[in-house]
Amino acid sequence: MLRIIPARPLDRLGSVYSYYLLSPRTTCDAWLRQIVGMSMGDYVNASQTYSAVPDAYYGIPVMPGLVILPGFEYMMLPG
Repeated sequence: MLRIIPARPLDRLGSVYSYYLLSPRTTCDAWLRQIVGMSMGDYVNASQTYSAVPDAYYGIPVMPGLVILPGFEYMMLPG
C-alpha cells in the first residue's frame, strides 16, 4: 500500500474518471434545433455528445466513523 504521509497510515488518496455518453436522440435534437435557428441555450455553440468528470480526493480519518474527504472535481462539457 502506498503511504503518502508515512506517519498517517490510514489516510487515503484516490481518483475517479466518469464518462457519460449522451443518447443519439438528444444529440440529434440539438442539431435539428441549430438547423432551424432555435436557441440551444446561453453559451452553447454546438450539440453535445458526451460529458466527462475527473475527480481526485484525499481522505483523512479523524476518529472512528468520521473521515474528512476534501476533493477536486472538474466537469468537462457540463449540461
